[in-house]
Amino acid sequence: MAPERCQGLSASACDLSSAAALSLAAGRAASQPPARQRPCKAGTEGEGQRGQERRRQATRREERRARPRPRTMQALLTSRVGSLRSFATSTRHQMKNKVPEHQKLFQADNGLPVHLKGGMMDGLLYRLTMAITVFGSCYSVFSLVRAAFPQKNK
Repeated sequence: MAPERCQGLSASACDLSSAAALSLAAGRAASQPPARQRPCKAGTEGEGQRGQERRRQATRREERRARPRPRTMQALLTSRVGSLRSFATSTRHQMKNKVPEHQKLFQADNGLPVHLKGGMMDGLLYRLTMAITVFGSCYSVFSLVRAAFPQKNK
C-alpha cells in the first residue's frame, strides 16, 4: 500500500489489503474478508519494533555505501584488482613446454642421485651447501666446548 494512503488510516485498516483499506477509508464496509493480509510499510501506526529496526538497518546500509573509502583501502583494492588482472590475462610470449625434456633427463638411469642430475651447476651448489653445513656444525661444537670450559680470570 502506498505510504500516502496508509498514514491516515487506523492500524486495522492498514493491515488489510489495499482494496479493503480504501473502502474502509471511504466509509464503506467491506462485504467479504480480504484475500490476503499485507502489513503497512509506512507510518508508525501498526508498526512495531521490528519495522523500526528494519528502517534503521536500511538507513545504516545507505550511510555505509555513501561513505567515501579511505585512500589506503582504495589503494589496496586497486592493487588487488591489478594483481588479479595480471594473472588472469594470457601472456603475449608463449613459452615452450620443457616438462617432457626434464622428465627424460631426471628419469634417465645414469647412476647419479636426483639432486645431481641437473649438471655442473647442481654439483657446485651441492658442494657449497655441504661445505657450509660442515663449517656450521664444527663451529657450533667449538662454541659449546668453549662455553663449557670458561677461561680462568688471573
